[in-house]
Amino acid sequence: LERAKELGDRLLPCLDTRSSIPFSDVNLFTGHAHAPEWGPDSSVSEVSTIQMEFRDLTMLTGNRKYQDAVDQVMNKLQSLPKIDSLVPLFINAETGQLRPGTLTMGARSDTYYEY
Repeated sequence: LERAKELGDRLLPCLDTRSSIPFSDVNLFTGHAHAPEWGPDSSVSEVSTIQMEFRDLTMLTGNRKYQDAVDQVMNKLQSLPKIDSLVPLFINAETGQLRPGTLTMGARSDTYYEY
């Protein structure tokens, strides 16, 4: 459990953004979080996949900081406009906006629908 808390704490900086959308990349040593090197956006799956793990970490530790962080992400994602309840593949952590494009329930957005 101590190692899980350590990892959770090292991942928290990626969730600390103005937009409430996490960066997909974080240096676990320095805590520096940033957009991926290939572009400014993260996939919707990347920003929503951490939900279950952080909620479980809160349940096991009794510390709500993990769940509170991911609740902000889901609240933001759920508040964004969708087309027929579908979201595009990518979202920008700086702006908090979905990037118009392909709508799918497949790869790069599937986790959003699962959790």
